[in-house]
Amino acid sequence: MDITIHDTTLQIHRLDARRVKDLELLHTAVYGQPPEKGMYPKKYDTAFTGQAYLGFIAYASDGTPAAYYGVIPCFISYGDKTLLAAQSADTMTHPLYRKKGLFILLARQTYDLCRQVGVRLLFGFPNQNSYHTFVNSLGWTATDRMDLFILPVRYALPFSVIRNSHAQTGIPNSVQNEGFGGVHRDEAYLRYKTYRPSVVKKAGGACVWFRAGASLLVGDVTFKPEQWDAMIAALMKRARLLASKSISFQACPGTLLHTQLFQRYTPQPSFPIITMDLDAGIPMGQLKFTFADIDIF
Repeated sequence: MDITIHDTTLQIHRLDARRVKDLELLHTAVYGQPPEKGMYPKKYDTAFTGQAYLGFIAYASDGTPAAYYGVIPCFISYGDKTLLAAQSADTMTHPLYRKKGLFILLARQTYDLCRQVGVRLLFGFPNQNSYHTFVNSLGWTATDRMDLFILPVRYALPFSVIRNSHAQTGIPNSVQNEGFGGVHRDEAYLRYKTYRPSVVKKAGGACVWFRAGASLLVGDVTFKPEQWDAMIAALMKRARLLASKSISFQACPGTLLHTQLFQRYTPQPSFPIITMDLDAGIPMGQLKFTFADIDIF
């Protein structure tokens, strides 16, 4: 489809396996460096849901990828109901094509496509640059937030390579164990989430899903309150071995993880949580998320 915006003619195409490479080019133009090798092809290969490539790319007349907006299909479970949903993910506009309304244009096309293929709920974690556009121009609703808790690690040791000997790729969603709705993590979803490296380890009797780095990023954790102190002690030890200078948790208020953290540490505001109800039939206020649910984990 050809469109003309502010005297600029662009072609818009739905994302497909062949066009994923153009996301890499656009990423490099937007962020000044290429993405992790092979990340986008794996990230948008969501065939396990029955749907894939829910997004649109705008191209300049010379073939340059000018803008992209897309969502990532998954399933949301609440009680005995499981439905097709999608996370609002990559929003990118080439520096030469900003302030032309491409974000809103591509987003609306994507939402129409979602309705056509049976997506019944959209959710997202926007940054401060896009939040107001989502809420004020695109009809999203702010329903919750995540808080960030950073635990400093003292005396980090030289970096050590971590190995996941039992090859577990993730853990069940902790928020669903507490009666909330959340991302449905079956075996297919956890295999899909390996598009970025992460590790599952036991820590003081708890089970922790995390990514190693300058900060040890905890995606989710299953634990009992009486295991808390032993879990933190074990994580601190592991963080030192990995030369991580901090341990980062993100949690929604009302969850067990947030309660335990809030009793001991001072939170920082993190991601707002926004939703668009496409006839989901479940209460948006009963949805909770963990850092592992966000596409950047």
